[in-house]
Amino acid sequence: VYLATCPSMKHSTIKSVALKIMDLEQVTADIAEVSKEVQMMRMCCHANILRCHASFMSNSSLYLVMPLMEKGSCVHVMHSAKQRGLGEGMAEEWLGYVLLEVLHGLEYLHENGHIHRDVKAGNVLLDRPGNVALADFGVSSWLIQASLRHRTAKTFVGTP
Repeated sequence: VYLATCPSMKHSTIKSVALKIMDLEQVTADIAEVSKEVQMMRMCCHANILRCHASFMSNSSLYLVMPLMEKGSCVHVMHSAKQRGLGEGMAEEWLGYVLLEVLHGLEYLHENGHIHRDVKAGNVLLDRPGNVALADFGVSSWLIQASLRHRTAKTFVGTP
């Protein structure tokens, strides 16, 4: 558990956390890129952006401490619903809610000079009370370079 200290939260609360463990010997990305991802996750403080509360190394593994999103990704939720005979996809009302929350997260990122580049159902996480968080910044990009804000990205990365 951790004590939340994000300024955007109304008050401190005790919450469960998840550990993401990355074996850096198996990571194909440059360590500098992994470091940028972790730094960005630690700097973000918005309800719709998955935040990294802490990170630490042990041997060749990087541990990221993040909020526990018990329901998993939207892909997981839709797959579970289909297996239970509840149909494919997501109810329009639920989808509208999830998309609105994702848009709030994207607005925050854009206002702070970031683009996500890999927005998809697998990177949208849900918790038990219905909170929505955008995750997986491995292919995110800084829009600010040399103190100048660029309006467009010049490369494509992420899930086709």
